Amino acid sequence: MKLKLIKKVDLPYATVQLFEPPLLRVEITMDLVITKVEAAAINEVMGILSGGKEMPYMLLANEKTQFDSSSREYTATTEGSRYKKAEALVIRTLAHRLLAELYLKINQPPKPCKTFTNEEDAVDWLLTFH
Repeated sequence: MKLKLIKKVDLPYATVQLFEPPLLRVEITMDLVITKVEAAAINEVMGILSGGKEMPYMLLANEKTQFDSSSREYTATTEGSRYKKAEALVIRTLAHRLLAELYLKINQPPKPCKTFTNEEDAVDWLLTFH
């Protein structure tokens, strides 16, 4: 299924996009360490784009992007997941795979969450949550 871009917001370190059928796509565009501060700012933009509703959500990150424990803890909370109906993590590196495994096992996100190696499979899975 083809997604149609509805709106996007560019942050200094990430792009947040809203597609139709309803899906939020977040891409971290810089090589940096994402902390709770950046994660909360992204979450706020997700809420604005979604109109405060839960939507399927996909995360992609630059190769050298890292996610510290405060960002993983925040995104696994009720507040950090309030706009997510389901979460797809698109994995591009071994380091990201290890971080995703930590997130799934230790932080235990409250919404369905799965890892993928490509966007197409992630989108197919996310669209089952409509």
